[in-house]
Amino acid sequence: MIISRLYELAVRQHLLSDPAFKDELVKYVIRIGSSGEYLGLMELVGNQAKAEASEKSIPNRGKELAVPVPHGSPNAPGFARFFADTLARVLPLVFDLVKLDETKATQEKQKRDRSRATFWSQIGEAALATQDPALNALVQFGRLLVEDQSLVERINKNAEALGATGADRCTLAWDDDQGTTILDRESVQQFYRGFYKNVAGLKMEAGPTGVCQITGEVGPIPTTHPMKIQGVPGGLSTGVSLVSYDKDAFQSYGLDGTANAGIGYEAVEGYTRALTALIQERLPDYPRTCLRAGKVLFLIWSREPDAVVSEIVEGISEPTTETVQTLRLKQRQARETRAGVAQATTLLESPHTGKTTTGPRSPNRLYCLSLSANAARAIVRDYLEVPLADATNNLAQWFEDLQIVQRERNGAISSAGHFPLAILAAATAAETDKIGPEVYPNLFAAALQGPRNALPDSILLGCLRRNRAESNKIRFQAPRMALIKLFLLRRDLNVSESLDETNRNPAYVCGRLMALLEEIQFAALGKDVNANVGDKFYSAFSTTPSMVFARLVDNARKHLRKIRNDNAGTAVNLTRRLADLLALMQTPPPGVLSPIQQGAFALGYYHQIHHKFEAIAARKAEALELATPEEVLNL
Repeated sequence: MIISRLYELAVRQHLLSDPAFKDELVKYVIRIGSSGEYLGLMELVGNQAKAEASEKSIPNRGKELAVPVPHGSPNAPGFARFFADTLARVLPLVFDLVKLDETKATQEKQKRDRSRATFWSQIGEAALATQDPALNALVQFGRLLVEDQSLVERINKNAEALGATGADRCTLAWDDDQGTTILDRESVQQFYRGFYKNVAGLKMEAGPTGVCQITGEVGPIPTTHPMKIQGVPGGLSTGVSLVSYDKDAFQSYGLDGTANAGIGYEAVEGYTRALTALIQERLPDYPRTCLRAGKVLFLIWSREPDAVVSEIVEGISEPTTETVQTLRLKQRQARETRAGVAQATTLLESPHTGKTTTGPRSPNRLYCLSLSANAARAIVRDYLEVPLADATNNLAQWFEDLQIVQRERNGAISSAGHFPLAILAAATAAETDKIGPEVYPNLFAAALQGPRNALPDSILLGCLRRNRAESNKIRFQAPRMALIKLFLLRRDLNVSESLDETNRNPAYVCGRLMALLEEIQFAALGKDVNANVGDKFYSAFSTTPSMVFARLVDNARKHLRKIRNDNAGTAVNLTRRLADLLALMQTPPPGVLSPIQQGAFALGYYHQIHHKFEAIAARKAEALELATPEEVLNL
């Protein structure tokens, strides 16, 4: 299913129009004169770097050029690509080897020398076959690299001055072409297309034949998928494989390697090119297709191009008020459209069929692939297919379910809910490195699949664990409490954004009681305590409330007696509120709270605290409204 969808994307986006070439970033071009003389090393700047240079400094990764597809394994000893490869495989660079110890430097130099010899041998082969004057000039330059030591030193100085590395990709340009590279020459392109076709044909003839499970056509089946996918977190810099067979136990029916997958050459080319284009966000119909969160890479596209795909990516990664409002508007429009169509259709058809319908739905679907990697292998964390309209509606609902009251730095109370995926995931662990690999895909799936996709218990347990471990000052952060609220909503618990004084859930009331006990202690003792009630008893009260309930309530009544001597009005108010909460419980607190009940406890505690701050903020606002200008300065 995954590979089929990727292949379909490659076909729709015309990524297979020229199988011998593919678009890749090239950072440097080596300029060669008419007779093969060296004219310098020039850095190529990509369109993205040009567009954003005025706004912020971003690293230049190079310019996108159509470069030859590797005709073999790039990791094979002595291998080199035609016409465009790394600087170390094209030029005799040694300046960057001084940081290595002598043994490693010698090994790396020998490795580079072998590949460089292959590269220039291939240039000679192409020049002989085409008699192209540009390639003949390159042959002369290749000879100078061997014969002229002063030229080698000059090249190393140029590369070092530019900050180049041996791993940067480069190509060559003949000065007579006035700014274009040899990759743009028709004779060079025709030569490589023929060469690549012959190499591919020999591989196909030597391999098995079968039915491609993607295209349904009978033809050669590759035993390896040579194109590597780069940019997957946790993978090698040289790329990872999505499909691989490296042990006999993975094989059957006498087939070798990836022939067991039953995927033909064209489908292999298609899915790997589609993955690369999604990761590099190089599809013109999809401005945003890639989202990195922790060690997981999310790739997002749709059956038919739609601008809402980019809004979904932005909504999950970096939600803004404008993005969320757009999603909610589309959610409302879709709901109204479906309701109107359903009403009209039902009215017309019901006398004849007795059937009801929700009206026609858009066939467009959203595809989401979650990847990470382990060295050379890609790991599929999750894969989703969701109707695009549903995904938009579900994401809008996701932000509604996350809405939670919060206290701002200036003390004001507001509502928050536009939390990025990474912030929500971080709420489940002490450090980002300790976030479970399944957390990001679970949150992602819940955001797009809607309320029917309940979050796994591990999400709630992570939040509760952090609540018990952290101090009062940082324990109840808005993103974590929003995530707990969303979890409870999707387990059919009726919880609200802010304090719900009618909620009789025993665990929720216990949480409110915990916050009130803290408030009573503070009113009695002020800041003259090293650890308040919450610091000492939150863990016990939120898990086994019956064990500490009587003790805490008795202490609160003692505090109330002290407050009564100092401030009778405050004592009366707090006594009344305590009595109201105890009456709301009706029965003694539960002996043990389940994780879901612990979540309700935490939410009740959080809501009660923010209700107090909200009252304080309201009193300050009222005082400001009635105060004179001099009194405002003193408030």
